[in-house]
Amino acid sequence: MEFKDLWCHPPVGKFINPDSSKFTYRKYFFELKKFENSNNYLSTTKDDPEHQSKMQAFIKWVEINGVNHQNLHYPTYFTTKEGFKYPGMSALTKIQANQAYVSVPSKLMLTTQYAYNSELKPMFKSHPEVFTPEAAPAWEDYILISYIMWQMSLGKESFWYPLFAIWPDHTEVFYTWTTSELNELQDKTTKKQSLAENDCLKTSWNDLFKILRQYPKYFPQHM
Repeated sequence: MEFKDLWCHPPVGKFINPDSSKFTYRKYFFELKKFENSNNYLSTTKDDPEHQSKMQAFIKWVEINGVNHQNLHYPTYFTTKEGFKYPGMSALTKIQANQAYVSVPSKLMLTTQYAYNSELKPMFKSHPEVFTPEAAPAWEDYILISYIMWQMSLGKESFWYPLFAIWPDHTEVFYTWTTSELNELQDKTTKKQSLAENDCLKTSWNDLFKILRQYPKYFPQHM
């Protein structure tokens, strides 16, 4: 089985100092996608009670499990004109050189090793054409994707549920832009690279999906 690699490298953009008055692709992307200037869409509250409840549950979960973030305010929200809001962090005090401003215990590190040594390990070992570095450069991505999909299917029974609950419903990456949006860039090379990445990801996902379907105990048909 020839497994096409999911790891498709994004095109290199021409990014210059964002404070410069000169034209930059970064500024053009933000304008094209109708993002506000970062200085204007920063806020520290979000008027969605359901999201606030999930965020409070997440913060309680990380603190119970040993995360120390006393020098940081979390969440600090960033909002686009379309209304999508994304949480970030802001420092409460001046951060000194070599000062630890957040610490996270290893049990909250969702790593490839953690995922590989889960109940899915037999599946990973049974498909070296996908889940080994010799066969697929993005083998770590495949392992994490598989593990996260399994855990998300468990709902509230998953240890990671408080984390999954606050993940944004809307995400945007360059290779998901529509053809009309890509045409506005007036750059045939960038458009070609973006469309190629999209095709690459779809092909790789279809191949991975065929493997996951062989394990209905972890990946039920309704997923």
